[in-house]
Amino acid sequence: MKFLIAGIAICLAVGAWAVPGQLVYEEPCYNFEIFSDYPYYHFGQGLGVPFDQEADNWYWISIQGVFAEEATWYWEMCVAEDYWNSEGHIIAPDFGFPDWTPISDASGSYMELSFVLYGATGAEKWRQDPSPDNGILSTLTPTSYAESADDFWCFDGEPIVEIEWWGWPGPVPDYFMIRFYLDDSTTATEVSTWSELKQLY
Repeated sequence: MKFLIAGIAICLAVGAWAVPGQLVYEEPCYNFEIFSDYPYYHFGQGLGVPFDQEADNWYWISIQGVFAEEATWYWEMCVAEDYWNSEGHIIAPDFGFPDWTPISDASGSYMELSFVLYGATGAEKWRQDPSPDNGILSTLTPTSYAESADDFWCFDGEPIVEIEWWGWPGPVPDYFMIRFYLDDSTTATEVSTWSELKQLY
């Protein structure tokens, strides 16, 4: 399978998807901002505690909308317009997916998530822009749980101090839970062009 990123072909073995592994960071975000970015809801917040990474490592991010009371609406994170590496994964026990599952297996459509990661210098560390095509559940209520995650690569080890993300229009959650996971790539194939990709950053 091949994806094109900034003119570079990234080759992966078909079916060699990784999955989120050990949870290494979790922080509630209560003071998020909402930016004007029609037709999406565009959110952002600095992290109270920076997420320290190791350079040349693969991680996963999860952004989950939390409703303190039972909601009649599931918050959906916007999918990305560009693809990188593994597709997004979801856990949604109420819908029959108690473990991390590729979104294409759960929904029938390949999806990745839209987010931006910023380092301590204020520079972008990673960016996946939103697509107006669809959204994917990532909601916690008192009686239901759905969490979606997507992967990214750490190039320089600089901590992540701020995050932006996009949501599908609808009720705004009371707060968001940000999580980072290590990669559990027990069946993943190494990307063949890491050195070339790094030169872009």
